[in-house]
Amino acid sequence: MGRYKKNYNINMPLSWEEVTLQMFQDLSKLYDNDNKPTITDILAVLTNIEKKELEQYPTEIIETIIKQVQFIYNSPTDKVENQIIIDKERYFINYEDELRFKEFIDSQTLLEGNNRDYASLLAILCRKQGEIYNDEYIATQFNQRREMFLKQPITKILPIVTFFLNYWVVCEKFINRSSTLKIETNKYLDSIGNLLKNGLGKKHTMKSQMKRLQILKQHLNSF
Repeated sequence: MGRYKKNYNINMPLSWEEVTLQMFQDLSKLYDNDNKPTITDILAVLTNIEKKELEQYPTEIIETIIKQVQFIYNSPTDKVENQIIIDKERYFINYEDELRFKEFIDSQTLLEGNNRDYASLLAILCRKQGEIYNDEYIATQFNQRREMFLKQPITKILPIVTFFLNYWVVCEKFINRSSTLKIETNKYLDSIGNLLKNGLGKKHTMKSQMKRLQILKQHLNSF
């Protein structure tokens, strides 16, 4: 990290190796909705200094900082990996087994809400051997795992993020199919429900069919 003049306590990365996933995500967000960030926007992320404060810095200091961040115009890394080692622990995306439905749905929800939240996506899909993504994992591990990924240098984390993005392209077909299936199944269930309510079903099975129908709809909508 670079440090400048005694009256300006500026800590900033001098290479991609010093840029964390958190900083990388924040930089990426600047380009959402086809926005074109200013150099001050970028420096605010890299220095963790408010944009308004940076705008009051002497031009000489800003020019010096700009020269030090030329590395951002180069690619952090071209590697693609499905695993990462952190503190001697291996975390990996298991592409050999089919993705579980809960992993699909939660990942899709995250992407729809914030497609730059790579740390959360990795917390879902990039786990230790034997770990299962379920309610217990979410309650006890998810937040801690997300914070861990956010602190990793982008040169270490980007290869697995790139792998995930490539992997997700393949998975999207299933996601689209699942979404369509959910919509069509709900329509079908509603249709059956209307028939039963209108008395077109046998009276002695009416109550049991309605009960089974309601349970099925609740189960389907819980995904």
